[in-house]
Amino acid sequence: MTNVWTLGGLAMAGAGCFAYGMSQWRGAGGMALKLEARLQALCARPAPGSAMETIARHDPNRWSPWSRRLLAWFPRLEGWNKRLRQSGSAWPVSRLIGAALAAGLAGALLAAGVGAMAWSWPLAALAAGMLPFCWVGQRARRQANRFDAQLPEALALISRSLRAGMTLPATLAMVGDEFAAPLGPHFRQLSDELGYGAAFGEALDHLAANAPSEVLRYVISAMAVQREVGGNLAELTANVAEVMRLRLRMNDKVRALTAEGRLSAVLLTALPLGMLALLAVLNRDYVSVFWTDETGRMLLAAMLVMVMLGNLMMRRMARIRY
Repeated sequence: MTNVWTLGGLAMAGAGCFAYGMSQWRGAGGMALKLEARLQALCARPAPGSAMETIARHDPNRWSPWSRRLLAWFPRLEGWNKRLRQSGSAWPVSRLIGAALAAGLAGALLAAGVGAMAWSWPLAALAAGMLPFCWVGQRARRQANRFDAQLPEALALISRSLRAGMTLPATLAMVGDEFAAPLGPHFRQLSDELGYGAAFGEALDHLAANAPSEVLRYVISAMAVQREVGGNLAELTANVAEVMRLRLRMNDKVRALTAEGRLSAVLLTALPLGMLALLAVLNRDYVSVFWTDETGRMLLAAMLVMVMLGNLMMRRMARIRY
């Protein structure tokens, strides 16, 4: 049975390598196909100078036919498409799905190569296939934290520039040039869209959709209300910047107070898994009952479920909502 699964995995890997080689050969030698795809993309391009043209050129999926097909077949992938843009990655959705499939296949082959039980191969494939999605989510959270840390200084710069007499488009362009990623490119895109003639509300909505920060939506809502009813935009941005500084200071205080609980959750989760892995290396026969005996497999599954539930409970206890 093991040989059958191994041969099946190797056959799938060979088929994937053959398909990849054929796609590379067609990409290298089929210049006519490339030109045809580019002409189709140009025909589908919005009118030059329109807001949609500016928005579309920032989407990496526009030049990927596989990504367009995946988004058309599976609309739920639009959430991961948004997460990719928020993480600052230039990957299209098709590359993310391809990386997940390749990682899943590698995990299954690795489990088969080390002699694991056949029932664990799908679990290994699922765990390995989730790694690219976890990487994108972690990168999006990191970008969101960096964006939130840069946003108060950007709002303060907008306030000072408006008080000095600069126009709002020039101020936004200066913010895009002065600040590094991830805030700078998003405000530079906002300035480009306004320069191409997009409506101010439409450009702000697009910024809120692509930016990795949830706090930015409150700022955009305040700016949209101010633009409709009038008021002092310089004073508004200064007040919002001060509120965001206080919020970041409170976040740092909460993280410091909950650091012990979060560290305890990590240690108590890693301790049983680490001890099991260490014993499997030092004395494999001593712990092999967990995957060779039916009762041992049930105990191992129960242990994993209890460890996950304990980790979730401790993380929930250490999370403070305000």
